Amino acid sequence: MNETVYGKPLKMFDVTMSARKKVSETTSNLRVAVRVRPINATERGEKCTNIVKVEREKMAISLNKKSFGPFYRVYDSHTTQTEIYDDLVSSQIKKVIAGFNCTVFAYGQTGTGKTFTMEGGRNDVKSSHDDPTTGIIPRAVEDIFEQLEASGCE
Repeated sequence: MNETVYGKPLKMFDVTMSARKKVSETTSNLRVAVRVRPINATERGEKCTNIVKVEREKMAISLNKKSFGPFYRVYDSHTTQTEIYDDLVSSQIKKVIAGFNCTVFAYGQTGTGKTFTMEGGRNDVKSSHDDPTTGIIPRAVEDIFEQLEASGCE
């Protein structure tokens, strides 16, 4: 039985990693980065260990000796919020101010650190300069307003 969409035949394609054409960074607007979060206090108390290994030279991660990647960037559990922001987001702010649309989103399983990466660890500080755990969103907003102020824009 052939499947159809809107009366047209649906073509099936093999879309495995080996069959896909690799797209270079210069020709793609989509970049995938992977962050392995640190073990939290509860996990340390339960004597858990991290089983995900970051292979920076290959831009890949491995789990149980199986490698995944390559990705645009990979970050281990020691990477700071500042390093991630500077590496992935800060260069996009000039594009936003110039009128281009830019999107950064976090995707992953519950408990993998998406909220921490995007929002940060504390709510009671006024600047990312005061809190190294400040996430991507407040850093980007702060960066936008600093650049607008520096440009003399009203």
